[in-house]
Amino acid sequence: MASLRLDKIMFETSSDVLKDAFIRRSSIPQVERMVSAILQRLDTFQDWRLNHVVNEENKVATLVATSVTADSRFQSYVATCGPSWLQDLLAREAARTLP
Repeated sequence: MASLRLDKIMFETSSDVLKDAFIRRSSIPQVERMVSAILQRLDTFQDWRLNHVVNEENKVATLVATSVTADSRFQSYVATCGPSWLQDLLAREAARTLP
């Protein structure tokens, strides 16, 4: 995100494990080190948030993650604007959430 010159970032996850790792300090040293390293990187942004959402509200992210891992597409979808199906899905979801 920093390479795209974005400094206000919002992350969303449906992972209860991830949510708990950030809310409660872990007694597992490896987890604690990983969370600390992530927080250190996040602090380089002007503003950031990590929101917990239910799976039903996180379908786009799940589809992107599946596409990235299944097709070994490790280049940023943000930088390349993603595949056409993603643009269509985001447009439909945006229209659905408008008041």
